[in-house]
Amino acid sequence: SFKIYMAYEGLRQPSANLLKAMKAIAEAGGILGVHAEDGPLADFLTQELLSVGKTDLQYVPQSRPANCEIEAIHQAISYAKALGVRLHVHHVSTAQGAEMIGTAHRDGFPISGETCPHYLLFSEDEYTGDPQRASHLVCAPIIKSEADRAGLWQALAGGSLAMVATDHCPFTRKQKEANLNDFTSVPGGLAGVETRLPLVYTEGVVKGRLSLNRFVQVWATEPAKVFGLYPQKGIIAVGSDADLVILDPEQKSVLRASDLHMNSDCLPFEGSEVLGMPMTTILRGEVIIEQGQLKPANPPGELVSRFINA
Repeated sequence: SFKIYMAYEGLRQPSANLLKAMKAIAEAGGILGVHAEDGPLADFLTQELLSVGKTDLQYVPQSRPANCEIEAIHQAISYAKALGVRLHVHHVSTAQGAEMIGTAHRDGFPISGETCPHYLLFSEDEYTGDPQRASHLVCAPIIKSEADRAGLWQALAGGSLAMVATDHCPFTRKQKEANLNDFTSVPGGLAGVETRLPLVYTEGVVKGRLSLNRFVQVWATEPAKVFGLYPQKGIIAVGSDADLVILDPEQKSVLRASDLHMNSDCLPFEGSEVLGMPMTTILRGEVIIEQGQLKPANPPGELVSRFINA
């Protein structure tokens, strides 16, 4: 699997390079992941805001609106179809983008997409509130509308989106809150690995947005299938790795950055009450985490080869 950015000056690839990469990845039997945002449009809109002094965090949604993502997903799908490459769209934040992916998948094109907990839990209204809290939610793509949030849940439940990832990118409170009057100076990204399971279980299964079976699919089975780890991973079966996470569906917990192991002291989910905290983690049949504590001093790891099936 390979990832290419369509956003960010200095990282994004021009269309000619994107097409060359797609051709090479297709020939290698790989899968291309894209950060799908129209970078030139986002850069232009950002500069327009700065030129008239609109630098506060409330203007973040205007700097990277929904059509930045929608246009990029459309382009990526069009190119991928022309070159015959498998496509995965990272951190989808718009309902329309999710539906475009779902339509292409239902039409038989090898494509998948993911969203993240922060797109499922928050809306862009958060950027107009307390600047400190708003800074904790600065990311790219930015969080979209309430309608997008509802649409992402529907896409996840209905199969248009295959999985929930995190785009884990932690910063400290000091880093996030150092320049609250200039949204372009706030580092984009937030911590999410350790909170993904309880948040998606609570907001999805407990609140009736996802069935328990669908939760397991978007949590484990679909990621393993998409990225060539299935059936060694992603299923409980004879011959598969005994990788298991055991959660207590009745245990209530309050998420606090100070209680977690992620290297960040700020958390947009701070104070959220959740159910389903992981209690035990088993790796290839060996218990490596019990009651939140790492058991072996040096947890065993091994290279797992990945193969994309035709």
